[in-house]
Amino acid sequence: MRCPSCDFSNEASAEACSQCGTPLSRELRTAESIELEEVTVQFDDDIGFSAGATIEPAGEVQPPDDSDTAEPSASSEEKAPPPPKEEEIGDLIGDRYEIISQLGRGGMGAVFLARDNKPGLGGRQVAIKRVLKASERGIQRFLRESETIAQLNHQNIRAIYDRGEDEVGHFLVMEYVEGESLHDLVARDGVLKDDDFGNIVRGLARSLAFAHRKGVIHRDVKPANVMLTEDGTPKLTDFGLARASEDSELSMEGYGMGTAGYAAPEQRRDASSVDHRADIYGLGATMYFLLTGRSPKTIRESRVPERWRRITLRCLEERPEDRYYSVDDFLDDLAAGASSQSSLLRQVPAGAELFDCPACSTSNAEAAQYCRSCGGGLFEACPKCNQMDRAGARFCSGCGTDTANWKLSEECFSAARHHRESHELVAAIKEAQEALKTVPDRGDIRTFLEEVKAEYSETESARDVARAATEEKDFDLAEQSWREVLAILPKDEEALQAIAGLKERTRSVEFSERHSVLLRSVSQGDWRSSVRILRTLRAWAGDEDQGKLQEAEKAVRGLQLARVKDLLQRAEDEADEGDYEEAYQLLEQARKGGATEKTVEPIRKKFKSMEIEGTRLARARKRKVRFRKLAIVILVLASGGWFGGNQIYQRNQSVFNEAVQHFLEAKGSENDWSKVTEKLKDWWPQPWVLQDWVPVKYLPEDWSDPAHIKLKKMAEKMKDRPTGLPLDEEEWEELGRLRERCSENGENADIQKCQERALGILQDEAEERLDLDEPLSLKPDIEGLAGVPAPFRSLLA
Repeated sequence: MRCPSCDFSNEASAEACSQCGTPLSRELRTAESIELEEVTVQFDDDIGFSAGATIEPAGEVQPPDDSDTAEPSASSEEKAPPPPKEEEIGDLIGDRYEIISQLGRGGMGAVFLARDNKPGLGGRQVAIKRVLKASERGIQRFLRESETIAQLNHQNIRAIYDRGEDEVGHFLVMEYVEGESLHDLVARDGVLKDDDFGNIVRGLARSLAFAHRKGVIHRDVKPANVMLTEDGTPKLTDFGLARASEDSELSMEGYGMGTAGYAAPEQRRDASSVDHRADIYGLGATMYFLLTGRSPKTIRESRVPERWRRITLRCLEERPEDRYYSVDDFLDDLAAGASSQSSLLRQVPAGAELFDCPACSTSNAEAAQYCRSCGGGLFEACPKCNQMDRAGARFCSGCGTDTANWKLSEECFSAARHHRESHELVAAIKEAQEALKTVPDRGDIRTFLEEVKAEYSETESARDVARAATEEKDFDLAEQSWREVLAILPKDEEALQAIAGLKERTRSVEFSERHSVLLRSVSQGDWRSSVRILRTLRAWAGDEDQGKLQEAEKAVRGLQLARVKDLLQRAEDEADEGDYEEAYQLLEQARKGGATEKTVEPIRKKFKSMEIEGTRLARARKRKVRFRKLAIVILVLASGGWFGGNQIYQRNQSVFNEAVQHFLEAKGSENDWSKVTEKLKDWWPQPWVLQDWVPVKYLPEDWSDPAHIKLKKMAEKMKDRPTGLPLDEEEWEELGRLRERCSENGENADIQKCQERALGILQDEAEERLDLDEPLSLKPDIEGLAGVPAPFRSLLA
């Protein structure tokens, strides 16, 4: 989540910006992480909805229409700037320094060897440290380093000549030290000799003492940060971790900084709590490396030469209070241990003109570049033309500039730039005006002042518009104007509070409007619109709106419940009608609408069973129609053609099977009846003249009833004709027993029961052979069978 004041990216749960401390309102904390939740439902009724089931309109889900349900805007992160171009040999840095070669490159920047093309400097070589714009951390460290070194003019500290910023990024112009680091020296040649060690440590200690007197703590003293010139002079470099002794905000509390083995114990625990004694520890660790060639991560006293052991180990004490109180105390102890004090300081030649050091007041020879006592620089460059003059001189010998006033003006100008960077325009204007009072002819300050005044005027104009728009309840214009103020002054308290208030007003109005639209949509039964509006309603709901939001969700859930019930009922209706494809589609819509799988699955299985059963019954109905005529033939034969004896069984079976097979092949169409009867004529020449009768063999000989006599005559005519059905031996035997029983009992025989039993056997045979799903009726629906001869109908009626 980005801070509206400084644009710093914070954790989503942060209450205040970790960069500038600006409070982050609830809206700001949630705006960027908002994701519109889908409507969820949960019911305890018989339909059963899953907790958290996503409610979607039936069919294709349409995205919310931004035109009438616009979601609150969330500030999007700015796109990362494009990577800077690679600088090449011959390119100019700051329109002045020509690149000769690249000395090194890292993740945050690069170091170049360059030529200073300013006239009068003889094309001196300089080292330029370049920091990339993409590295905010690197820029802050660069600015801190340049401001720190700018106040340190010492022969044992690498000098800074210039600093600036161009289209590629910030750059720092420093003294070019044509040598190597102490680390590389020891790695190549081994430990130092006593004389070399004493001179190097003395110079390094003097640089630290000078920095401490200026209120600067290095915090990263190590062999790699000490360069050795060709004449053996040590130069302390890399003040990137340095800070002013009274400045505790440059390091976050609890965050260790420095290099392992060289950082003091208290610095490893908390870099913000260290004082100058951390540098004394780093000095001791560097001495240990120079004397032993080993890393100071593990200190072994026996490895340190006896001559230097006491002062080295005192620097490396665990507790700061057990170390030297100051580097000056260390230098005194170092000098006392030397064979001769005179060997430590260069003597002033007799008769030489003396010049007092402005730092320690020690007298030095007129030609001396640095103080023989403290090592401080005795010359300094004119801030306007870079002409070297005695330190403390009031006017420049080259251009006549009042250096004291120029320095005062530069201090005010530096403060003005700092205030501008901190978005404190009023303070920046005051400091710039003060700088111009001291040196009125500085065009750079005048241009700066005009720019800041223009920015201030722009913010005040936007502020007036925002206030007026708020009074007129034009909240969009008011917010736009306040954001124009924040674009220049990200920490402006009035603008921040105003935007927070506007957001709350806008949010409340938007919620009320959408809530009304949602209730109207629910009352109209518009499910799709209700879901879409509910999505955006959540985004606009505040703490005080939770009750209304819950009511709205309940209303939408009720609408959803009714809709899903309707979908399930429609699915049941379609399944009952046999349209299972439509039934499944409706069932799937109900599932997407929130019905649980536990609810849907049994219905789906039911539909599947119905579909299978329906298919089976449909096939059975087709078979029933197909074989109904065949059943009629069987029943006709059962009514009068079931006698004949076993002697003609084979022929009966063959002929009848041919007729049945023909009927099956013809699939029982209405036009095939004549073909079947033609087949049956070979077996039973005139079956359509039969009437209701029983075989004469089973009638009493003395019956005198005219009807029976007629029936007997008809039977006598038919007795020698082949009849029968394709039954197995057991069935034929059963029929034979029925015939014998009727014959034996004579007039007492229950002829009707015998006939019914015979019909039952034949019916079972037909059902088994035809694999019918329903029993055959003894009196099938003849009216639906066109083309059946009338005698057959009367026979079966």
